Amino acid sequence: MNPSPSSAPASTSAVPTMVPPPPAGPALPTQDQVKAELREIYDPEIPVNIVDLGLIYEIGLDAAKRDVHVKMTMTSMGCPTLEEIRLGAETRIKAMDGVASCVVEVVWVPPWTPEMMTDEGKFHMQALGFNI
Repeated sequence: MNPSPSSAPASTSAVPTMVPPPPAGPALPTQDQVKAELREIYDPEIPVNIVDLGLIYEIGLDAAKRDVHVKMTMTSMGCPTLEEIRLGAETRIKAMDGVASCVVEVVWVPPWTPEMMTDEGKFHMQALGFNI
C-alpha cells in the first residue's frame, strides 16, 4: 500500500542560513593587545601607567562590529586629568589595526583603591616614595 501524500515524511533538506561575512581588514585586537596599548598611557600626576595603577576594569570586544569598549576609573572623582586620560586611551585604541570604533567609559563603582594596582604598579609607587 502506498502512503498518501499527506502522510509522506517532511523534507529533510535544510534551508541554508545566511552568515554575514567576516569584517574586511585586520582582525580585532585581543584584550591583551588592547591592555598593552593602554600601558602606554600614564597619569600625568603619577608616573605609572593606567593599567598598572589598576584603573582599567573591563575590556569588551565585539568582533562583528570591530568595537572596543573599555570601562575604567580614576584614582579620585575630582581628578583634573580625567578627560585627558580617557581621550588618550580612546585615541590610542581607535588607532589600532582592526578597530572601527571605541568607547572608553569612566565608572566609579567599585571605587578605586590602592589594592587594585598590579605588583608592578605598587613597585613603581614605592620607588617614588609612596607608602603602598
